[in-house]
Amino acid sequence: MGLTIRAMAESILAAVQEHYAATSPAVALPDRQYLAPGAPDQIAWDCEQLVVSVAGIGWGQAPSAGQSPSPKIGAQVSVTAMRHVIFDVSLVRCTPSDGDAITGIPEASAIHAAGQAFMTDMGLLSQALVVACASVRAGLDRAALVEPGAVNPAGPSGGYHGMSAQIAVTAGTLA
Repeated sequence: MGLTIRAMAESILAAVQEHYAATSPAVALPDRQYLAPGAPDQIAWDCEQLVVSVAGIGWGQAPSAGQSPSPKIGAQVSVTAMRHVIFDVSLVRCTPSDGDAITGIPEASAIHAAGQAFMTDMGLLSQALVVACASVRAGLDRAALVEPGAVNPAGPSGGYHGMSAQIAVTAGTLA
């Protein structure tokens, strides 16, 4: 039986949503939340959003997970053959843009507040991915690996700033 990539992506999105909702006080996620088609780095930053996408599916253990033997082309695939999927989770927020009437430069206090919120998001997203990994891992066999990656900043660009992280899932079969 293969892994259902779509169900795993839905599980990751739900875990992030639930983790943010459970914070006290709750930290609101953007209203726009979805699974995206295409390359994660090509998704438009035209609004605040939470996006889960697939960065790729490959043969063998995910690149971040230790050494594994490489498959031999033309040879029979053993029952221990592994494949991996890399999910990307991106969170985009607005960057302060209203500022001084003459210079247009945003107030330092507005930038500072956005920086504080950004750092809160970085920590919450990191922990949410750990929770998401546990959720995805629950439906897999013992040999499977589910690993969160680092949360990396992105932007600011076009009035937005964001962050993204990856979750690598290595398992016997993927569907």
